[in-house]
Amino acid sequence: MYTQIKVIKGIGMKKGFFVFVVSFIFVIQSLYCQKTGSIEQKKDEFLVSIICSGRNDDYGGNFLDRMCYFFRSVDRFQVKAEIIIVEWNPIEDRPRLSEVLNEWNALLKFNHPITVIEVSEENHKLFCRYYDQENTPFDFQEYPAKNIAFRHARGKYIIQTNPDNYYTNKVITKLQSIMESGFEGLCLGDPARFKLPQVSKFKSILGCNAIERKLHNLDKICTVFKGPAHFAYGDFMMFPRDLVLKSRGFPEHPAAIHHFEGAFITAFKKYNQGVSVILLPDVAPHHFSHDNSSCGGLKKDIKKIKFIELNKIKSISIGCPDPNPVNDENWGGNLLKLKKTYINN
Repeated sequence: MYTQIKVIKGIGMKKGFFVFVVSFIFVIQSLYCQKTGSIEQKKDEFLVSIICSGRNDDYGGNFLDRMCYFFRSVDRFQVKAEIIIVEWNPIEDRPRLSEVLNEWNALLKFNHPITVIEVSEENHKLFCRYYDQENTPFDFQEYPAKNIAFRHARGKYIIQTNPDNYYTNKVITKLQSIMESGFEGLCLGDPARFKLPQVSKFKSILGCNAIERKLHNLDKICTVFKGPAHFAYGDFMMFPRDLVLKSRGFPEHPAAIHHFEGAFITAFKKYNQGVSVILLPDVAPHHFSHDNSSCGGLKKDIKKIKFIELNKIKSISIGCPDPNPVNDENWGGNLLKLKKTYINN
């Protein structure tokens, strides 16, 4: 606790009384937080934690259809696994993802335990104030959400991905083999993902209690439909949990939403000297095509926003800054009081 107060006070002294008050709020919240600034080593409860972030904002259209395919595909892992999704700043007039997943589980029980971690609107604001970036227009934060999942993961390995990807049984088998070999390093797909048509081109599995044939059919389509290759490593990276805790995940910078993967890889190699970084063909998930509506929480396509318009707002950018921000010990929502919902735990 002393370390936390020392760091926060230092930020407050630099930024004035307002930030001191915000820092005080963080300290009060930390009294209720189950985590500490230092990360204790956990006993591996699973071989792998599959983590992602999202919310029920219909990002890209038909989001729940894509998310359902994602959850049902990764639920086919044959090793001991958990699935974690962090719902950042939920939309108030829509069902929480925890409610959605509970309904799906009631219809057809998942094989693996699922944890939904909710970052409330209040916590989103506290997070932005901590970094003195309250004016960010991006009220959904993909990479800080994944950092939260890293700190809560209980698996020996982590697969960080997105909930609009689809994992074939062939890819799952290869990933399991790598983990069971005891690989210590960073595994990247070559490419990071393959492109599929929009999910509306396929039969929906929402509301279905018999999905094996549909998944099998999509697996077959994926083997022949490679689509354009992409190197968006936010869609797939695999690594030991202990190593990402050393490197402190993705840089946290609320004013940006894109291009944090390179900074992640740079920090991972810096704080884990000598580890292997391997590029593997044919371990990539398939990604359902979609538009960018609601990107970062904005209600319009980010590509249509003129950069000069963003610069009218203090400290706003789209990509990760250079030089890359360095996370302190409170990265990954360490000072936030977070709600967890467990499904099948």
